[in-house]
Amino acid sequence: MTRRHLPALALLLLCAVAAAGGSRISINKMGDDIDVNDAPFGASLRSMGGDIRVHRANGVVVAKTMGGNIAVDELAGNRLDAGSMGGNIRVRVVGPGRARDIDLHTMGGSVELIVPRDFDATFDVEIKHADEKGEIVSDIPLSQTVSSQRTWFDGRHRRIVARKTTSAQPNHVEISTYGNRVVIRRE
Repeated sequence: MTRRHLPALALLLLCAVAAAGGSRISINKMGDDIDVNDAPFGASLRSMGGDIRVHRANGVVVAKTMGGNIAVDELAGNRLDAGSMGGNIRVRVVGPGRARDIDLHTMGGSVELIVPRDFDATFDVEIKHADEKGEIVSDIPLSQTVSSQRTWFDGRHRRIVARKTTSAQPNHVEISTYGNRVVIRRE
C-alpha cells in the first residue's frame, strides 16, 4: 500500500467505526466520488462534483452533489433528500415503511424511482423546461398536465406537472428536474 492510499483507507475505517457505533455517517468531499456500503443510522453526504452511491440506507439520508450522479440501491429509511446540479438520480425503495418523505431534485439529469408493488404515497412531480425528450413515465397513475410557459431568455418551453394525492398513507414523494425525464416504476 502506498502513501496515497492512506487517506482513502482512513476514510473507510472512519465510516466503519461510525456505523458500528450507531451514529450517522457524514462525508464531505471537494469533488471525489462517495461510495457508502451501509448507512444503518442515516448519512449526510456532500460532494462538489463527484458521484454519490449508497448501497443500503436507513434513517435520514441527505445526498447532495454539484454535478455528479446519485444512486441509492436500497432505501429502507424514512427520509431521503437527494439533489444534483447536473447528474441523474436513481433510487430503489425497499420494505414496507410508513411516513416516508422522499425528495429528488436535479437541474439537468433524469430521475428514476423504483418502489415496492404496494407502495402508496402522495406524488408531486415536475419537469421544468421540458424539451422533446422530457416526459413522466409512471407505473403509478398520476394526473398529468402539460403547459407552455415563456421565459425571458429562452423563449417558450413546456412544463409537465404530475400529481397523485392519497390519504391512505402518510408517504410523500417530490421529484423535479429541468428538461429531462422522470420514471417511476413498481417492483
